[in-house]
Amino acid sequence: MWVLALTALLVYGSVHTAHSAILIQRGTEGGDTALYCKNDGKAIWSKGVDGGRGRILTAQHGEVTIKHKPDPDHRYTVLSDLSLMIKNLSLSDSGIYYCNAVPVVSLTVTPLQTETTLCDQTEDTDTESGSTPETEEGSAETGNQQNRAEEVYCLAPHP
Repeated sequence: MWVLALTALLVYGSVHTAHSAILIQRGTEGGDTALYCKNDGKAIWSKGVDGGRGRILTAQHGEVTIKHKPDPDHRYTVLSDLSLMIKNLSLSDSGIYYCNAVPVVSLTVTPLQTETTLCDQTEDTDTESGSTPETEEGSAETGNQQNRAEEVYCLAPHP
């Protein structure tokens, strides 16, 4: 009897732990992400806000049935499996997301990295002719000086 009770307790603990596991998900500012939720055909999506939860939308049969908060930019939609799709992520989208009152995803949105341009000086150009300067016979003797401008080619960094 004692073994049966211990087995039942272990099974209950395993099921409870699996049910309450929170997926850690990352996204980049300006990108899109889909948050998955195991459901029975209906999903009520909400986000942890100030110690409580703020409802986002309710969906059933692959369609949004109720939007609980204003969404003028149509950032929140659902996929056919009722996963929550968030478009054009912003830093404020970071947080814990709930599906049917169960915390399912911890979303972290990272800032968009601005690209720094790397420049490499490559060659001098003769501004009068537009060609690369070459040594000309007699130019040093006559005192001619060429106007030179530097051409700089900038390359975007490799990812």
